[in-house]
Amino acid sequence: MNLKKHLGYCLMMVMACVGVTMSSCSSSNETVEDKLENYISDNTDFVYKIDLARTLEALDATSNDDGQLTLSKDVSSVLRSALSKNERKAFDRFLDFKGFDWNNVIVGLKFKEIERDEVKMEMLLVFSVTDDDDFGESIVDASDGRMIVEDKNGYTTIGDTSGTIMVDGKTGYIAVTEDGVCMPTRAAEIIENWHKEAKDNPLAEWKTKFLAEAKIGTGLMSMKPIVKAASLDRDGRQGLAMIPSDVKNGYIAMTFDVNGPSVSASLAVFNGEGGKVKIPGFRECNPSLTKYASNSDQLIACAGMGDLSQFRNQIIQAAPYDSAVIDFCNYILPLCDNSSVMFSAGAKDINAFNSSSPADFHMVFAASFKDASAARTIYDLIANNLGQSGGNEFTVQVPAGSRFNNYTYEYESIYMTVYGRIEGTDVILSNAPIQQNGKVRTSDFAGKNFAIVLNVPKNDPVLSGLNLPVGAKATLSVTGSETDAQISLTGTNKKLINALLDIAMGMGV
Repeated sequence: MNLKKHLGYCLMMVMACVGVTMSSCSSSNETVEDKLENYISDNTDFVYKIDLARTLEALDATSNDDGQLTLSKDVSSVLRSALSKNERKAFDRFLDFKGFDWNNVIVGLKFKEIERDEVKMEMLLVFSVTDDDDFGESIVDASDGRMIVEDKNGYTTIGDTSGTIMVDGKTGYIAVTEDGVCMPTRAAEIIENWHKEAKDNPLAEWKTKFLAEAKIGTGLMSMKPIVKAASLDRDGRQGLAMIPSDVKNGYIAMTFDVNGPSVSASLAVFNGEGGKVKIPGFRECNPSLTKYASNSDQLIACAGMGDLSQFRNQIIQAAPYDSAVIDFCNYILPLCDNSSVMFSAGAKDINAFNSSSPADFHMVFAASFKDASAARTIYDLIANNLGQSGGNEFTVQVPAGSRFNNYTYEYESIYMTVYGRIEGTDVILSNAPIQQNGKVRTSDFAGKNFAIVLNVPKNDPVLSGLNLPVGAKATLSVTGSETDAQISLTGTNKKLINALLDIAMGMGV
């Protein structure tokens, strides 16, 4: 069987329904909680909720009571200008789709069997319709008559020989196994079994609460199938031995959302009771190190390091006969226990990205160590390797690359000035005179084990030559076992789609 082909077919049917939502109707499965209660049991391996109402809001779109979609004037104009005449006709048919009520969609997946050469699974997609007749007619029309509507096994079925969409009243289903999208008899059996299992073994309250959060997408994936698959070979079993039991028996939680001009996503590890798993060996970064960054630096990253003994042991085990590696692990790495590091960089203007000289970028590396003795040892080691000694600061020229001279037809070396300083427990290196700016925002780093921020305001020199109407900020942070990412367009209050259109028109796209 070609599972990829059938899943693609299923996805095509799902995406054909995106242009519907936000209509009022009476349905026993209207809410996310209803669908979870009626069809998702606690032993479901993967559950994902899609809130298409929030998706349409982000796209600045609306729909009427029949589910027909209306795009904003600007979005419609841009899309139509990019389509051919025939594609515009298909697009209009897509907007005229009727019969859907997709305020929320639930996708569940259960692995029935995981072997080395075979995986058996069941997937059920549950959604709502405003009118089953309109729904069926729209699907048939969209398929140019290829699909047909029938009554089978107590359901209204819409499909062809490749698979079937099942409708019962105002609830729709797509059932999938390892062999692809199911036909009516098998689909009806899966739907009834999932409904019974959900009643006999209801989803835990914490899972329902998480999945029902007001975000475009929320998902929970059990680690048990991953552990099962990894245990099928020796390397996998060895790797599993290093993973805490809370992780192996837990869940990977994921979210995705669009809010105004921002896109956000998160990934976290929960234990079996819904608590966030704590990862040993990490500590919070020291946000005060950002005082050494320039206010014009576009990139700032900060990380905290706790007890590195386990990390050191793994490195030594990987290179048991390398004396240099062993000396480094036994002498240098212990000095880095319970420390924090920060790196910042900023381009002077957009031409810096075409330059071979590091002088066109401002760069700072700073580290805060557990005590002044560890800081002094590291500082002296760096200074001595650069040919400097004594004192609390140094300035030195170091090779930083080469460039071709079009007049002499020879390559010439490029040098960079490095400034070093020790201040108590802090060691700082920079390619510009070191100073404490004290105005760099620290809230993005406080309480994080790791965070990286890329911030380019619309008046930044890097963007000024592009005449863009907005700036941009991207953040990635790690706190314990949770990772959060966000990308925002700044300097605008518009929704994301409209802000992107402003950018496209400003660049003449």
